[in-house]
Amino acid sequence: MDVISAFLWILCVVGTSAGSMSATEDDYPVNKHDDPQDRFDYSLGPYGPDNWGRLRSDWHLCKDGLNQSPMVMEPNMMILDPDMGPLRAVYKTANATIVNVGRSVQVWWPGAGNLVIGNVTYYIKDIDFHTPSEHTLGLFNERFPLEMHMVHRTRNREKVAVIAILFNFGDEDRFLAQFFDRLPPLSAKGQMFPLGELSPRYLTVPLGQHYGRYYGSETHPPCNEDILWTIVHVEGHTISMQQLVKLKMVLESDNARPLQRGNGRKYHFL
Repeated sequence: MDVISAFLWILCVVGTSAGSMSATEDDYPVNKHDDPQDRFDYSLGPYGPDNWGRLRSDWHLCKDGLNQSPMVMEPNMMILDPDMGPLRAVYKTANATIVNVGRSVQVWWPGAGNLVIGNVTYYIKDIDFHTPSEHTLGLFNERFPLEMHMVHRTRNREKVAVIAILFNFGDEDRFLAQFFDRLPPLSAKGQMFPLGELSPRYLTVPLGQHYGRYYGSETHPPCNEDILWTIVHVEGHTISMQQLVKLKMVLESDNARPLQRGNGRKYHFL
């Protein structure tokens, strides 16, 4: 497999049952979205990505960090790594809650399954969305219409792993269709709404088990590092124009952080 074709990889097998971690109050967001001390945005202005690291002292990694995300993808970073093995993630139907935080829409889905990397188990916590995509592929670092982040944490919450799914334009995505007609408007910013049961049935596209992985950071302040990223892109993950418009209508703006330097990091793929 050459480097370019290896940019096509896939998510995981979705099960009807999964080991889960009990949801607690810590699994849900603290409503601090209007706190002036937490203000940042994606503009070219004083609160935009170029200045995040200067807004607060504890956000300094946004400008000083050496392992920041989204990492620019270049051919000389690519390492074919068959030892990674199949992506091991299992999800199940579970109750979900949705909140519009202005900069993004978050779906809180604790108890819905887990991701196993090596001998470490990470439990899904929430899902959020970025448009255009933050991660890019190809020689020209092409951005995609949508990127979905599935955020997982270990039981002690000390380690974080994120599955990032990149979407092309095409047919409506049936997983997103379960709640994209119920995206909270900006006027309801910070308010949480129950979605009822959310099914993972349509998260899997049966085209193989290829993916890429690297160590990076949060793509928003405080830009904490040591985040283990798994990047998934297959032709079967598509979003319709109508779905994307629904999302854009409830966001303050586009919300993709600019690409960050690799600084010697490697991108392992299977």
